[in-house]
This record gives sequence, structure tokens and C-alpha cells, in this order.
Amino acid sequence: MGFFSSLREKVRSVTVTIKEKWQEIKEKGRKVIEHVSERIETWSERAEQKFREIKTAVVETVKEVKEEVKEFIKGCKIRAKHPGYVPSPPDQKIATESKEYLDRKFRIGIKETIKHQSPEQRVETVKEVIQEAARIMDVKVDKVDFYQPEGEMKRVCGYYDRTENSLNLNAYMITGDNLALVEEQIYTVFHELLHARQWAAVTGKKDYGYTPEKLLEWAVNFQHYIPCTVDDELYRRQPLERDTFGLEAIIKGEFTIEDFKKHNS
Repeated sequence: MGFFSSLREKVRSVTVTIKEKWQEIKEKGRKVIEHVSERIETWSERAEQKFREIKTAVVETVKEVKEEVKEFIKGCKIRAKHPGYVPSPPDQKIATESKEYLDRKFRIGIKETIKHQSPEQRVETVKEVIQEAARIMDVKVDKVDFYQPEGEMKRVCGYYDRTENSLNLNAYMITGDNLALVEEQIYTVFHELLHARQWAAVTGKKDYGYTPEKLLEWAVNFQHYIPCTVDDELYRRQPLERDTFGLEAIIKGEFTIEDFKKHNS
């Protein structure tokens, strides 16, 4: 073989070797790139999963914090408006039944129902509520009076007179244009009939299951009652009113029985 032929053969051999090596390098490079891509994809999936987990945890934490803040605010409101009130078992029962009754009777809401009624129809509605509330509370009053208020009495929703065993309601508030006052009169029925129930329990006319301590507390308060005209805060905090305003708050749906147990126990 001549020199040039030998040279050409060597060049060809080197060229083939270079191509083979290049193909080998390319294949290895491809595998490295695929491996890296797979790792990057795996890392990306793990990163996304971790991000989702962190995001979920953050959202849950924010929800928990919001609920804690909400509960704290609710507790502050309860202790401010109804300090020390925890519904007794007998009152828990009537509170639940009273709320269920009102939810059934005023399915679209009290205001929405009464705004379409004439003054005479509103009085009849209140009478119906009185009858059912008295049944739920197991009390009987000898007289129901819709009075026309004068002077200071214009601001009073109603009252229970234990000397006459009568329920007295502000007729002006029931028949007037202020729907909020008309609605308040519905709740006043339950408030004042609870006073009638308290008096019946204290005087021994009925045994509703109240503890001797509760009866003694009410009996003392009946003897040393503080009218709202003397001091509104002291009026609301005395046992008789504390328990009636607390019950009224449950019936209105402002707070639940469990709310009072949790924040005032």
C-alpha cells in the first residue's frame, strides 16, 4: 500500500472513530439531559406539592386564627351584654322551643311578615304569640293589656305586673310604623312571660325544676328590684333581668346556649 493510500486509510479510520465517539458522546449527553430533565420535573412536582401543602396550611391557619378572633369577639360581647348569664336547664328547654316556634311562625322573618299587616292584624299576631309563648313557658296570666303609653312609659316595651299577674304591652310600638319596634314587641312577650314564670316559681305556684339557689336569688331580687329608670346597667345585671335578657338573646338568635356556657361559665 502506497503512502497516500495508507494515509487515507488512517484518516478514514480516525474519522470513523471520531464519529463513533461523537455518537457515543451525544448518546451520553442525551441520557444526561433526560436524567436531568426527569430530576427537574420530579423536583418541580415536589416543589409544587410542597407549595400546595404550605398554601393549604397557611389557609387553614388563617381560618383558625379568624375563628379564634371571632370567638374572642363573641365572648367579649357576651360578657359585656350578659355578664354571668348561663341558662339553667329549665330555661334551655324553653329557649329552644321558643326559638323553634318563632322560626316556624315567621318563616320569612318577623319584619317581613308584619310589614304587610294592618295595626289590627299585628295585635292579633301578638295575641297568637302570647298564647303559644304562655304554653311553652307553662304560665298563665290573668290579664293582657295593650296600653296607650304616656310620658316615660312611651319608651317601655312592656312589663309584667305580679300584683295583678298581668302582661302589659306598649300598643303604640305594636301598631306604629317602626318595624324594628314591632319586632321587639314579639320578643318582649317572651321576656315578660319569663318574669311571670319566675314569680310563679318563687311563690311556689309551679315547680319548673329550678334549683333552690336560683329561686332564692330571684326571691331576693323581687324584694330589691332596680327599675331601669334608676340605672340601666344595674337594671340589666340584676338576676331577674340578667336571666330574661339572656333568654331573649337566645330566642333572637344573637347567641346560642353553647355560647353562653362557653363564655360565661
